[in-house]
Amino acid sequence: MHRQRGREIEQERARLAARRLEHPTLYIGNLHSLRAPQGGSSNVHDWTFFIRMENADEEARYIERVAIHLHPTFRPSTLNLMQPPFAVRRLGWGYFVIRAEVTFKPEWGHETLSLQWMLDFEGQGSMHQVDLDLEHRPAAAEPAGPPTAGGGGTAPDAAGASSDNYDGEESDEESEEEDSEEDEAAGSGSDHEFGCCSLLPTMLARPLAGPVPLPPLATQTMACASAVTVLAPVRVKALLRGPNNDRVCVIDVRDADFEGGHIRGAVNVVAETFEDNVLVDRVVSRFCRGMDIVIVHCYLSQQRGPYCAQRLAERLEAQGCSEPEICVMAGGWKRFRRELEVEDFELVEDFLD
Repeated sequence: MHRQRGREIEQERARLAARRLEHPTLYIGNLHSLRAPQGGSSNVHDWTFFIRMENADEEARYIERVAIHLHPTFRPSTLNLMQPPFAVRRLGWGYFVIRAEVTFKPEWGHETLSLQWMLDFEGQGSMHQVDLDLEHRPAAAEPAGPPTAGGGGTAPDAAGASSDNYDGEESDEESEEEDSEEDEAAGSGSDHEFGCCSLLPTMLARPLAGPVPLPPLATQTMACASAVTVLAPVRVKALLRGPNNDRVCVIDVRDADFEGGHIRGAVNVVAETFEDNVLVDRVVSRFCRGMDIVIVHCYLSQQRGPYCAQRLAERLEAQGCSEPEICVMAGGWKRFRRELEVEDFELVEDFLD
C-alpha cells in the first residue's frame, strides 16, 4: 500500500511539474478630466474606462475579448471589444458601476473573469490591479480551471456574483430610500464593495501609471441618444421665476420621499413608470404638451433622473416632436435643497429642513 501511495505521489508531482503556469497582471480603472460647463449646465466628465495589461503584446497574448456593460442610458450600453485597446471613452455627468467580462483565449482556459468598477471622478482617475494565475494548455485539452487571483481567490464566471450584483444594483435603485441612494452614489466603502470584484482579494490600489491607449471620444454622452440638456439649480430657479414659468414643467421621479419636500408645482411620476412605452406616452400627453421646457430630477439625478429624461426624449422623438426641451436638473433635489436661499423658499413646498 505504501508503495502504491508513493507511486501516486510521484505521478502527481510529475503532472504538476508539467503544468505551465503564468502570473500576468490585469489592470482595471478609468481616466478622468473635467470639462467646463456651457451656459447653465453643470460640469461634464470626460472619462475612459479601461482593461489593460503590462503592454499590448500581453493583451493580445492572453485576452480574446472584453464585454463592457455601461449604464442603460448609454446607446449602445453593451460593447464587445475583440482587440486592444480594451477601452471605452464617454462624456457624462453621473458616475455608476461598470461591469466588464474578460474572456481569455482557449490556450489559457477560455474562462471568463467578471469584474466591476465604480467610476472615479476624483482628479485624473484611478486603477486597481488583479494578479492572475493562468494555466497554459493546448486548445484541444481539457479546459483549465477559472483564472484566480494570486492569493488563491477564485474569480466568478460571467454568470456569477458580479453579474448578479450589477443587475440587482440597477433594479434596487429604482425603489430605494433617498439616504441609501446617496450612499451608493457617493462611492464610499471598501474596494471589496465598489472595486473590481468582491471575490478578488488581491486587488491593490495604485495610481495611474504608464500610458493608457485612448479610443476616440464617442459623439454621444450619457442619456443623449435623444437630446437631453443638463441644467444647474440656479438656472432652474431662474426659469421658475421667469415670465414663461407657466410653460415650464418639473417632473420629480422620486418615490415616497417626494412628500419630504419638493419644488412647488412639481409633478410626481415615479421612475418605474418610465419603463413602459405606453405609460411614458401618457406622461408626454398629460404633462409635456404645450410646455417649452420639461425638467426631470430625482434625489441626486445620477441614475433615475437621467434615465427618465432619456425615456421622455425618446418617446417625443418617436412621435416626431421637437418640443418641449427635455432637461435634467444637475445634482437633483439634494443639490437644489442645499443651494436654497431665504428668498427661494417660495419655490418649494412640504419642505422639511
